Amino acid sequence: MSNPLLGKVIGAYRIDWELSESRWGKVYRGWQNATHRAVALKVMSPEIAAMPDKIEQFRDRARGAAQLNHENLVAIYEAGYADGVHFCAMELMDGPQLEQFLRKSGKVDEHHLLLTIVSVARALDYLWQRHVPHRAPQARNILTARSGAVKLINLEPEEGSPSQAEHDDIAALGLVLGQLANEIGPVSQPVGELVERMVGAAGRKPLATLGELVEAASAMDHQLVPRSTEPAPANEKAEGKRPGRIVFAGVAVVAIAILVLLVIFLIRRAMK
Repeated sequence: MSNPLLGKVIGAYRIDWELSESRWGKVYRGWQNATHRAVALKVMSPEIAAMPDKIEQFRDRARGAAQLNHENLVAIYEAGYADGVHFCAMELMDGPQLEQFLRKSGKVDEHHLLLTIVSVARALDYLWQRHVPHRAPQARNILTARSGAVKLINLEPEEGSPSQAEHDDIAALGLVLGQLANEIGPVSQPVGELVERMVGAAGRKPLATLGELVEAASAMDHQLVPRSTEPAPANEKAEGKRPGRIVFAGVAVVAIAILVLLVIFLIRRAMK
């Protein structure tokens, strides 16, 4: 069955194709012609749009999320109503799902796993600092981009009580990543121990704050995945000889010039 919204223009956005579903309706890849940028367009389903209280809830949450500004939170551009449709336009995260992001040749990409810990923990720390109610992180709320960025989307907390403390978020993130890692393959001992600390495993030193988690994961990432410098090109060894070559070339040019002048002098002399 064809989707009547595909190809349609809603307000400032053209709907290109469907990306996913949410509890509000469907999420599409859209295009904002005025700014020449791709967006994720969350469109409310007709069934939910028939309930006025849900419309207000949708708008309030979108507008509240739009006030947040952090590099590890998905940006919310606007919430509106146009052409008979309630929608929310947000930053498009065009990367793979979290499980694929963490997978590398049949094993866990530990750099990506530690990057996810750092990115999500920073986003959650930002929310706590601003007293923003939120649910504990889940795999489907952690999005990736082709650029390698990892961001948390906090637009629509599910029904239920919000997270009560930082250690709740730490434990939830540890469970999400631990379960995904177990499905992909083994991890190194340091990474395994960090995840065990996150979930509060017996015998492991607990992590008290999200800031402490960021520091621990960042330090481990630098230890396990060193930022090695590019090897020097083979011709760099000849760098020291280059000035000599340049001087030699200069001497050769001067010698040729003197020889030319000498020839001209001798010719002129012979003509006298």
